Amino acid sequence: MISVAMTTYNGEMFVLEQIHSIFHQSRPVDELIVVDDHSQDQTIPMILHVKQEHPDWNIKVYVNTNNLGYKRNFEKAIALANGDYIFLSDQDDVWHEEKVEAMMKIMEGNADIQVLASSFDLIDQEGNPLRIEEDPNRSNHNFLLKKVEKDSLTPMTLEEFAYHNYFQGCALVMTKKIRKLFLDHFTDLIPHDWLINMLAAKENGMVYYDHPLFAY
Repeated sequence: MISVAMTTYNGEMFVLEQIHSIFHQSRPVDELIVVDDHSQDQTIPMILHVKQEHPDWNIKVYVNTNNLGYKRNFEKAIALANGDYIFLSDQDDVWHEEKVEAMMKIMEGNADIQVLASSFDLIDQEGNPLRIEEDPNRSNHNFLLKKVEKDSLTPMTLEEFAYHNYFQGCALVMTKKIRKLFLDHFTDLIPHDWLINMLAAKENGMVYYDHPLFAY
């Protein structure tokens, strides 16, 4: 089973495009968990409308009665996800059609991988490609502080995460094992994605795939 854990907050400008991209994957997802952090705009009515329009899309919507902040909101979304594999999703990205299929092929073919991070394409708020100055000694649009080969799989060590987080939550898919470790060891002292990455690295199961699979 494949779950997507998405958090939202005042995302009416972007969230529908992201939901459509999640449900137009070449390999379908089984559920989308949406936890809204007490939005003040039309985010929730818009999501409920698309849920009604597409009853075959398994969208489960939860609305916080007060604002939890992004770390605890993701904790809640991950706790509600039922999948053997859990993708994390922001409200304002757009997934490439092959994202789930490509990442699941790697995960299912490599039992040691507990968390897989992909690269991404940069866009602005209108969806236009965004160019930045790329450091020749870095990868992943300068997020990764070392150069790796294009389309390669690169294991990451726990020591590498000691002082820096390299991968956004929206780039990740995790196993149920890491989900449990994350929920058991959750803290809001650091970002949720940094904790997930460190837990996977501690298990020798954190890998980076240098291939863009979503628009960020």
